[in-house]
Amino acid sequence: QKVQIMEFKTYSFLFYYLAALLLIFGVSFFVYQLISPEPTNQQLTPNQFPSYNFPKSEPRLDHDRNFIIQTCEQREPLLAIANTLDLKTILERVGLVDPLNRMGVNIGAGTGLAEFRFDPTYDAFGPMKYEGLLVDGEGPNLFPLETVLNPNNDHNLVFEVSIVTPLSIHDLVFKNPKISIPYDLDLFKLDIDCYDYDLFEKFLSFAKPKVVIAEINPLFKPPFMFKQHYHPESTTVRDPNYYGSSLSAMYELGIKNGYTLIQLEYWDIILVQDKYAHLFEPKDRNKLWYDNYLNTPLLELIRNHRCPHLEAVANLYYPDMERWIDGTTDEILFDMYKTLLARPSMNREAINWTLSIESEQTCTCDN
Repeated sequence: QKVQIMEFKTYSFLFYYLAALLLIFGVSFFVYQLISPEPTNQQLTPNQFPSYNFPKSEPRLDHDRNFIIQTCEQREPLLAIANTLDLKTILERVGLVDPLNRMGVNIGAGTGLAEFRFDPTYDAFGPMKYEGLLVDGEGPNLFPLETVLNPNNDHNLVFEVSIVTPLSIHDLVFKNPKISIPYDLDLFKLDIDCYDYDLFEKFLSFAKPKVVIAEINPLFKPPFMFKQHYHPESTTVRDPNYYGSSLSAMYELGIKNGYTLIQLEYWDIILVQDKYAHLFEPKDRNKLWYDNYLNTPLLELIRNHRCPHLEAVANLYYPDMERWIDGTTDEILFDMYKTLLARPSMNREAINWTLSIESEQTCTCDN
């Protein structure tokens, strides 16, 4: 009987001991939750983005990052840069000098409903009711735009599925039976992620848009000029990081054709005809690259691997670029050239590219 009593006392002691430990742990965890600071490495949420008055739409969900993207309610999440102008303001300023014909062309329009990005021409073809031609090589990316840009079918927007080349762009745009586009159109936007330079150069040989939006490859800082050139097979072949044209390449092409650079927003530049340049603050391309690309909050998140899913979508950053921020022009140029030659994708027969310095051709790779 004494043994049973002792065993009972032992079990009771263990029970109370465990209960006390659980109570202490629970209280400690509760207190910790109250006093612990918010984590500094947390993912930004949509309510921290600037708000734009765009049509309502269902949010998109990136399940890998549990990151809700409000496709039409934010122009471009994390992409608002304080010293940039929206397209509506730019077009209205240009309209103070010359009457606007409210016509535009968008080559590479399918990016308009990308994962976290909204097309920079939305203001024109949407709320401003610009008429025009929107072209993309893939129909599934293009046709949903019609319900976004022209839900009431109250202005003429023509959607074409076509692979645009320097050989086809004139007839596609200016001999299109569905719409009449003037050579002095208000707006031209280009984003094809490959031979953008050659296509832009050809377009400017017969057209004079008032405002141009062109995507660039921001990995190459000024004064380095990278260009991927047209090849019959290059419409579907490109390197995942080294493609398109650099800021300096598109800048110099604009200068030769009477255009002034007024804005850079990560990978999109805006050019206006020289006669409108006085309507905007002068911009130095080197300062634009550092301020509106390299030193932006979004790129900082990507470089610190805090937003890896954005890096995959945007191709805004590649580690090789870190070596090209500092150093002499010759050192950087040599390293760029060596890096590009070492990439198997850059040595395919279908990829022709050139690498040079502004106004000084230094090396050409024509496979």
